[in-house]
Amino acid sequence: DGDLDQRLRLPQNDEIADLALTFSEMTERLAERTRESERLHAETMERARQLEDTNQRLRKAQQQLVQSEKLASIGQLTAGIVHDVKNPLAVIKGIAELVQLEDATLSTFAQEQIGLIRDNASHANAIVSDLLTFARQSTPQWQRHDLRDTIQAALRLTEYLLRQAGVQPEADLPADPVMTVYDSRQIEQVLINLIQNAAQAMPSGGAVRIALRVTGVQALLTVADTGVGIGPEQIGRVFDPFYTTKSEGEGTGLGLSVTYGIISQHGGEIWASSERDRGTTFSIRLPIRDQAPEQSF
Repeated sequence: DGDLDQRLRLPQNDEIADLALTFSEMTERLAERTRESERLHAETMERARQLEDTNQRLRKAQQQLVQSEKLASIGQLTAGIVHDVKNPLAVIKGIAELVQLEDATLSTFAQEQIGLIRDNASHANAIVSDLLTFARQSTPQWQRHDLRDTIQAALRLTEYLLRQAGVQPEADLPADPVMTVYDSRQIEQVLINLIQNAAQAMPSGGAVRIALRVTGVQALLTVADTGVGIGPEQIGRVFDPFYTTKSEGEGTGLGLSVTYGIISQHGGEIWASSERDRGTTFSIRLPIRDQAPEQSF
């Protein structure tokens, strides 16, 4: 039955007893080999698990490297042209406003067309401003803060937006401070952007939940909504520059790219998971440290 702990002990001193002793010795050797086989199998499974973990980390590192190269290339291109575009847009907008204010002889149609020029110039200027923010990727100002305070600040700043959108904010924060060294303004910008995206993903209202957990020497921060979700064919591109799942005119596709850059500079990770009509969750992992890193990531 596979029970290798059984031993034959016969009292007589004859061939049958010798045979029983031989069977017992054979059973003991089989038990030792079975234990050794089980040990080797356990080691093999553990090594396979370690290899899979290493492979996943390598794939994630490769994805982060590709994303960083994309951001660097777009940033260099943007920095070279943004100023040359911003100034003419300001002139177009200024002249349109001046004509509307000072020329009382304009027809209603002309007024509407000039207003259209002014509004589109303003929209283009906003896009260029986002590009400028993306291109600069300023160096973090390292200071020691409580992550809970930064989350609460982001919720206060988006309170009106969420109320107008019919979105209920929920905060799940630890009772004790989560102190680490980071740029509170930049992380606040990241949270505001994620909260705004969540509100836009819930046109009929819903809830956005921000949670903070400490795991070892890392802080895990999640922003989860109950919105329309992102399809599997799109989820892998959400951090690409100029890629957006929003309707035309609602975004430039740079917000999440800027967010990705900020988290990378902090030595952290950000990723997204989603399901259609079930919502989207953005997860951020930040290192907990007592002093600023020697160099930016």
